[in-house]
Amino acid sequence: MAKNANLITLNGSRIDDAALLDDFCAADKIGPFWIGKTAFYYRDGLKKRCIPFTDIDQAFMRIEPVPTRCCCCKLDFEIYRLVVCSQGKELADIRTEDEGMVDKALAFLKNHSPKIKLGYTKPA
Repeated sequence: MAKNANLITLNGSRIDDAALLDDFCAADKIGPFWIGKTAFYYRDGLKKRCIPFTDIDQAFMRIEPVPTRCCCCKLDFEIYRLVVCSQGKELADIRTEDEGMVDKALAFLKNHSPKIKLGYTKPA
């Protein structure tokens, strides 16, 4: 992977930290997600965003049903989202069409940072 990756933080500032760039280059890629040793990265349009594991305390899958109609019938399909949270606030809601990618990303997140709680819990 290229060392000139354009990584940005959630607030939009560019990341020039060499350690994070090295971590991104060595990260495991799963669809639109990259999971490194110190941070979680994802594609957001043409940008790649970075969330350090220290900022993540929960992750879960959100399934969005999408009802559609065609000329002869109704078709329903689903969009899968990986939601990453910190202190009850959603940091990222990353969309993909493959449930398996989200499942793999959740497993990798748990392996790389055991403190991350998987699954949705209702806010108190």
